Amino acid sequence: MAIDNGVIAVGAPIGGFAKEDGSGYVYLFNATTGQQLHKISPNDASDHGNFGYSVDMDSGRLAVGAPSTNNTELNTGALYVFSV
Repeated sequence: MAIDNGVIAVGAPIGGFAKEDGSGYVYLFNATTGQQLHKISPNDASDHGNFGYSVDMDSGRLAVGAPSTNNTELNTGALYVFSV
């Protein structure tokens, strides 16, 4: 979880309880009202990528870690950066 400029980012690396696919999402909420603002997923989502495993925000930028995105190489993953 990360907070910046009144926005809370919450990572959900499993994706959903029904599928348990691990593709993952990041949810953005208004820190004052708790209202959900956005649901973010990568445009190149892969099963078990664990997108949302780590999140950080600073100056309107959101960094999202996906440690298992590349399943063909050991100890590799991806970092996604978004403007929020």
